[in-house]
Order: sequence, then structure tokens, then C-alpha cells
Amino acid sequence: MNLSYARVLAPFDGVVALRLVEVGNLVAPGQPVAVIEDDARLRVVAPIGSELATRVVPGREVNVEIADSRTSAIVEGVVSSGDVRAPGLRLQVIIENAGRAYRPGMVATVELPRNDEGSDGSAMAHIPRAALFERGQLTGVFVVNEQSEARLRWVVIGEDRGDMARVLSGLRAGERVAVAPDGQCLSDGRRVTAVTR
Repeated sequence: MNLSYARVLAPFDGVVALRLVEVGNLVAPGQPVAVIEDDARLRVVAPIGSELATRVVPGREVNVEIADSRTSAIVEGVVSSGDVRAPGLRLQVIIENAGRAYRPGMVATVELPRNDEGSDGSAMAHIPRAALFERGQLTGVFVVNEQSEARLRWVVIGEDRGDMARVLSGLRAGERVAVAPDGQCLSDGRRVTAVTR
């Protein structure tokens, strides 16, 4: 009679990502035995700046670069990171993965429009990697204002390619950033001088 309880059926088709019990273990009623992933739909979680987060519209279709290909995704919403070591906001989008072309853990880049209509045609900012610095989990740059002062700005960057980094949030195309041979010589409010090479 007890053999009738030995068969475990998942409520959906998926992949066993984690086994919580071993063969021969006694399992009590209601005890989890495995973690199963439904990889027919994947959630992509990406950091997003607060300014850009105000323009996010749940349900809107966006483009995602993943595994050297492009696909569409639906915006699910923006949530808090929930991690005191890496505070901020996280954008969540859903990718349909019926063909199982993508796997959990892959790196993806989400492309968002620059305004609510996404039709202003403004370019995404690219800056030299040498202009970036890190403090803990945060990435920053020094933006040079009209008074030739370096002002600290926290940014969110995409995947680095070569000597340039793509800025996803925190910087507008056309703004100038400071690059110095020694990053210690830069500080918020310090005057900088442009050097032509």
C-alpha cells in the first residue's frame, strides 16, 4: 500500500535543478524532495537606475541580447534588490523560451527606450573603461560640468566590450567624463583641465 506514495509528479514539465533528499531517505508528507525549473519561460533580472525606472511600463515589449542573439521580452516590473550589500532597483522581464535556446544563468542585456514612446532616437552613452571606478558594489564616474568641475555620478553599465563600456543608466549621451592616469587625484567638486593628445 505504501508503494502508491512512492511516485512523485511535478505540476509542470521542467528540469530538476536541485535534489533535496537522497535515495533511501524517509520523506514525511509535505516535505520538499526537489527544486524543479520551468525553463519554458525565463525571468531576466537587471539593475536599473531610479530615473530610468520611472519610465518603465509593465507589459511593454523590449529587446534583450542573450547568447549572441536578440529576442523580445515583456516587462514584468521593477523591484528592490532586497540586498543591503548591493542596494538599488532591479528590472524584471520575462522571455518566452519554448525552444529551450536559453538556459538559467546566462548573461543578458535588456534594451529600454530612452523615453515613454521610445522614439527620441537618442544614443546610449559609451565611455572609456578607464573612466569607471568601483566602491563596493557601486560603479561611478566623474562627470565634467560646464564649470570644468568633476562631479561624482553613480551609473549602471552593460557588458564591457574592448576599451569602451556601455552605460545603461546614469549618464546621457554627450556628457563629458573625466579620465585620469591616477584615479586618486579625482574628487567630487575638483576642477579639471582638458588635455589634448
